[in-house]
Amino acid sequence: TIRKMEKVNQKEVKEPILPILKKMEIGETHSYPLSRMNTVKSVCGQVSVTTGKVFKTKIDRPNLVVTRIE
Repeated sequence: TIRKMEKVNQKEVKEPILPILKKMEIGETHSYPLSRMNTVKSVCGQVSVTTGKVFKTKIDRPNLVVTRIE
C-alpha cells in the first residue's frame, strides 16, 4: 500500500552527518533519529579532532540533539 511505501521511503532518506556538523556555528543544533546515535557520536568525535569544534549531544526521544558548544 501507499502508506507502507512512504514508510520505506522515509527510512531510506538519511541526512548526511559530516557536512552538517562541519558547517554548524556555535549554539546551533541539529536533530538525528536516535537509531543513528552511535554513528552521530562517532562523527562528532572525528569532527572535534580534525576541526577543533566541540559538540554536546542530548537524547530527546525519539531524537538525538547535537549542539555545537565551541
